[in-house]
Amino acid sequence: MPLAIEILLVLIGILLLALALIGSGISRRLMTIPRMHKWPRMVIAALGVVMLVGGGWLLMMPNEKKGPSYADLEEHIPSRLTDLLTCEEHSEAPKGAVEAICTSDDGMQTVYYSLFPDVNSMQAFWMKQVSLETLTDSECSSVEDFQAGGKYVYTTNDESSELGDVACEVSSDGSLWMTYTDRRYNIVVEANHGEPGDVSGFSDWIDDTTPAGSGNSTPETPTQTAE
Repeated sequence: MPLAIEILLVLIGILLLALALIGSGISRRLMTIPRMHKWPRMVIAALGVVMLVGGGWLLMMPNEKKGPSYADLEEHIPSRLTDLLTCEEHSEAPKGAVEAICTSDDGMQTVYYSLFPDVNSMQAFWMKQVSLETLTDSECSSVEDFQAGGKYVYTTNDESSELGDVACEVSSDGSLWMTYTDRRYNIVVEANHGEPGDVSGFSDWIDDTTPAGSGNSTPETPTQTAE
């Protein structure tokens, strides 16, 4: 429950208890408040106690951050990709995240979208997935880059901020893999292309996997970045 509502419950509880107390009757030289009937006063007092105790209990309870839902993730899967691939919720999502798997009819193309609750858990997953220590700085623009295993950071067009990290490699079956993050939405994208020599075609297709969303979303900076 939002903190503002919890505080409001406590304040309403205090006001109701104060009203019940005033309802017992106050008589002063400049002010006279008549006594309230017993049962309305008891009901108000009881409601005040319930709201005060309930609000205080909620304030003391640890606030667990709600994880993302698949509906949240679907908003970021671009329509240009779903026109080509079939997407569904993946049961083997990373801890704390929700994941979608999108596959082509011929099985030659696969994309995984993993939505995390925050930028740091997203970054930790990406770094674990790509084994940074085995990668070299490259643009991932040639077969040689993929074979050697490359990495780089991509930025906005004006280079004012970093949008995420990219890693590329060739898997054991010879297919091309690119794994990248989107810090605007805390999403990791893992894209697989089944044609080992078609780096150019794979790069063009990667553009269709870019998570959808508001262009005004500000990318967050994780506490631990790729080096």
